[in-house]
Amino acid sequence: MIARTKPQYGPAVVNHKLRYLSASAISAFDPEQTGGCPRRWYFEKILGKKAPPSKAQDTGTEVHAQIQHYLVTGENVLGAIALQGKKFLPQPGKDLIVEQDFGDWKTALAARDLILEGLRSNPEDHTLTARTIPIVGAIDLRHRRQVWIDSDGNEHANDDLTAEVCDWKTSSDVEQYAKTGQALLDTVQMPLYAKVAFREWSNLKYVRLSHGYFGTRVREAKKVSILADCQTIEQRWESICSIVDEMIKTATEEDIEKVPVCSRSCGAYGGCPHASYCSRPGFTIHDLLGKGDMAMTQSLFEMMNKTEDGNNGIPVVPAVSEKTRTERVVAEKAKLEAENVTYYGFCSQCGVKLTSLNTSKLPTGVVVHIGCPVTVPESCIISSINPPDAPIPDPIAAAEALPPEVIAKIKDPELKAKVEAHARAAAVAAEAAAAEAAATANGTKSKKGGRCPGGDQVIAITAKQAGDKKRLTVCGHCGKLIRFKPSEDFTTAITASHNMPKVEEPPTIPFVFTEPQKVPSMAFMGTVDMADPSAPVVHERDYLLIAKDLFGQGDSQRAAAAALIAIAERS
Repeated sequence: MIARTKPQYGPAVVNHKLRYLSASAISAFDPEQTGGCPRRWYFEKILGKKAPPSKAQDTGTEVHAQIQHYLVTGENVLGAIALQGKKFLPQPGKDLIVEQDFGDWKTALAARDLILEGLRSNPEDHTLTARTIPIVGAIDLRHRRQVWIDSDGNEHANDDLTAEVCDWKTSSDVEQYAKTGQALLDTVQMPLYAKVAFREWSNLKYVRLSHGYFGTRVREAKKVSILADCQTIEQRWESICSIVDEMIKTATEEDIEKVPVCSRSCGAYGGCPHASYCSRPGFTIHDLLGKGDMAMTQSLFEMMNKTEDGNNGIPVVPAVSEKTRTERVVAEKAKLEAENVTYYGFCSQCGVKLTSLNTSKLPTGVVVHIGCPVTVPESCIISSINPPDAPIPDPIAAAEALPPEVIAKIKDPELKAKVEAHARAAAVAAEAAAAEAAATANGTKSKKGGRCPGGDQVIAITAKQAGDKKRLTVCGHCGKLIRFKPSEDFTTAITASHNMPKVEEPPTIPFVFTEPQKVPSMAFMGTVDMADPSAPVVHERDYLLIAKDLFGQGDSQRAAAAALIAIAERS
């Protein structure tokens, strides 16, 4: 099988000076990249402590070899993993540049060696360089065909001023870890590859950056792409060169304790292989938030252990004058106003213009609209804070039953079945209500009782109820006086389990008071004298409770309450 043999470039660093670089080396140093850490790069490139190869790397190497053999020879030797992405692989042909180096790396390294010896030379004449340091490596695939293939295997036209650079990636879960097209521009590798393409083909205007993902655990494949122009790549290349400047400076450092640490990368890709002997500082706020000066290495615990002027370990806040504080606030406002705002188009849900002020950009490159009125997070929906055992709202059950002629016109079989079941249930409930009404009209006694569903429910309580030693409340379902158990914060309570009141309801008869009298109300209300004009005002709901004490629930209760209200108004 045809497979690229990695060239022997020799040492990357000589006497604390960079001899050559690669896309992976820059990524390993850049704290903005996943797993990027200056100290980890120092361990491996300056001190020579190589990380052991992983099983995932071995799998990736095998998949790369299979794809290379297929694209060069046309012989299908793709294994189960690589075969998933055959749909977006181009047809084999001699015009494809597969696994070839950036340029004449041997001549470029020889020229770099002359510079390290103090002589003049030009490595950039032979390959891509950053600050006269040769960039070595190979691109999985680059071509100038006038078609490119999307993730589904569909072909799209390319003009003759566009090239495509591809890199193959293996991942345990493609959907979870695959980058978006926009996120490819934030990597070091893909803009660097585009820079190589613009250097090789001077008449290019665009380069398509593509990642082909092949799932190893979850078997699937996906291709993501983005088209970038020359100006975009040049801007990204300048930021990469600024990282190279930091690498040049770090390489001259002889004390590893002075090399910055990116604590966010300590757990990336299964954990840093140098964690056992890396005396990294304690985590600080700027590490957790990914902000601040990288030179800040004092942990919060170290700050707490310091005692100054008898503060018992409490960090001392430096005194700042009001004038200085005001000047800092004004300067910070001016800085924020001067910063360029990034625009991301418009929200696909609500149509609002998206900027860096109202969005959040995820590590995958996805831009999320903060505060979108259409896409409300599930955690913000009122129903999501109901108790777990609360019934799920059903709009069909809450609606009135539809007539048969309307049901017959419903085409969706699942919806039609639900509506028919709802209509049958409504009919049964109507028959039961009619039977109960008939029994009441005939004077038939009905006995009610059983377990009340109002028990074991969470209710809101007032501060007065929380301080009441009796801890009594009225059941919201049956109206019975029951006990409750308050919560720890005394804002809610759980009602006690209880039975429905067993009441013999007499037939509905007109209720008339023959004379003013005292009637008992609920325990917390005391006694209301209906004949005394100075008696406290009682609301209609209180009359219902009073009438319930005398006659129970039902029509008699409502009639009695109406009579009580009439007497109170006459009084």
